[in-house]
Amino acid sequence: MSRDERSRDELAKRGKARSDTGNHRDTDRKLSIRGRRGFLRLLSAIGFSTATLAGLTQETLAEENGDVSSQVTAVEAYRHTNHEEMLSEGAPPEREKTYFTIPRDQWVRAKGASNASTNVLEQLPDNPYIRTAVVNNGGELEIVARYLTVAGQNNERYSPRDLPAKTRANVNRPTAEQRPTPDEVRAQLPSAVTGTVGSGREQRETDALPVRLEERTITNDYEYTHNYDPLPGGCHTGDGTNIGTVTTPAYYDYGETYGWIHCGHAFGFSSGTAAYQNGDNIGTVGPTTSQGHGDACFIEEELPGSAGSNADYDIAEDSHNSSMGWRVSGSVAEDRLLDMLARGDTLDFQGCNSGRQIYSDVQAVADASFAENCFVTIDAPSRGGDSGGPYYYDASGDDDIYIAAVNQGHYDEDGDGDQDAGGWALHWVENYLGVRV
Repeated sequence: MSRDERSRDELAKRGKARSDTGNHRDTDRKLSIRGRRGFLRLLSAIGFSTATLAGLTQETLAEENGDVSSQVTAVEAYRHTNHEEMLSEGAPPEREKTYFTIPRDQWVRAKGASNASTNVLEQLPDNPYIRTAVVNNGGELEIVARYLTVAGQNNERYSPRDLPAKTRANVNRPTAEQRPTPDEVRAQLPSAVTGTVGSGREQRETDALPVRLEERTITNDYEYTHNYDPLPGGCHTGDGTNIGTVTTPAYYDYGETYGWIHCGHAFGFSSGTAAYQNGDNIGTVGPTTSQGHGDACFIEEELPGSAGSNADYDIAEDSHNSSMGWRVSGSVAEDRLLDMLARGDTLDFQGCNSGRQIYSDVQAVADASFAENCFVTIDAPSRGGDSGGPYYYDASGDDDIYIAAVNQGHYDEDGDGDQDAGGWALHWVENYLGVRV
């Protein structure tokens, strides 16, 4: 290369450096002078989630994030603002968003992988037993297409139904009443994909993510078997025949009553089924998912509106009528779940049979045909009786507990021969059932 060519090359590099720095300053300047519509449009282009943008003000963003060119603000949890009134007066939960700030490249890695998983799913037949997931494999993110068989269920045929209009994964997808074979699904998969976050000049792209197919059988789990009154999360309940584990107390908006979230299969996915705790009737199943379309339900308590009488916003301790003295303060947001997966963070899990499993790695967050980022797998054992058990974490280290998911059952997520717990993300369960922790 001649001296003139080297000079031109150096000038180009310096020009690019100035341009990149200028773009960062320009982004911040644009943010400061735009009205609300322009403010939201710019953050959307950067890749802020829809949940974050809903209700976000410039003042809140300024408190959380000093540099939107290099950091992204996301929703961590939905936290009670009237916890004491809920317990003492039976007031409905009032909640606020809590936020966290993450380096932009880390958010691109987490959210971009999630978007890539959804894009792969959109190319596959619309069947509830064919899903895609982002999997953390030793720190490296992968896209795994899952060919699931649920033990004891008819997995081969189902009747397609209307799916929520807001779900991206149901748009322009092929439908299949007869489930395709694993080889037919495998033939439709790319070897690798990239995911994008944001749009226009602000769009960023992930590294290439490998794609593979896994065939897995999930077994629904049907013991903290003491009597509890009031009733916390993490203890056993059932329909008198099948036994499962309460997820957490919650409030049902349509019924204007407190009660408990649980898995659906422990009650046959049947509204109106009585629920029992050691022979005592605690309530009746209200809204529920249907077989093949998630696995969660809400038990309406026998005494509507009296939160203090039966619903204990705590986690059960392994002794009669005793809870941990913790405070279930809300639910984990979708943004935070994706961040936990990408970072290799952990959740705790409690089932009435397996007991309490702490510091369990978040292994995967999956899309289904009817919802995105709705199924969570963790590295924790799950056995019969654990269905409905809560996945949770202490966000601040001061015993403020946030519920992340409702356990469905177990299968071998990582192929190591151990049975791993899998369940439905609470952000999806709350929205589907119309309930609030």
